[in-house]
Amino acid sequence: MVSPVICAGVTTRISDIAEKLYKNKITGVPIINEDKQVIGVVSERDICELILQGKELQYVQAEEVMARNVITADKNSFVIAAIKSIVENQIMRLPVVDDGKLIGIVTRHDLLKVITNKSPDFYSIS
Repeated sequence: MVSPVICAGVTTRISDIAEKLYKNKITGVPIINEDKQVIGVVSERDICELILQGKELQYVQAEEVMARNVITADKNSFVIAAIKSIVENQIMRLPVVDDGKLIGIVTRHDLLKVITNKSPDFYSIS
């Protein structure tokens, strides 16, 4: 799990999110509300789709394009459960929450790093 998480708010401009993705070499960011609850995700793909639609990124906010109904994992989840969730839902990243608040994120790459060294059945993602 990576913590702290690079994230954005609902009114963050997509041009700023694109810059965050590029500078931090990541593929997406959770969108959080004022209570640090995950309410969406914006990915590289979302940004590319906006470009293909001819949108000017500086005039589009996260809430306009973010994927909603985000799948998350509890901080006490096992690695195998995180892998199952990522595979079954065809997602790249899994925000990790504690009592509903964002505390970290797990990507496919993070999970591969864990399973090359250990059996994933018995290890927590946090």
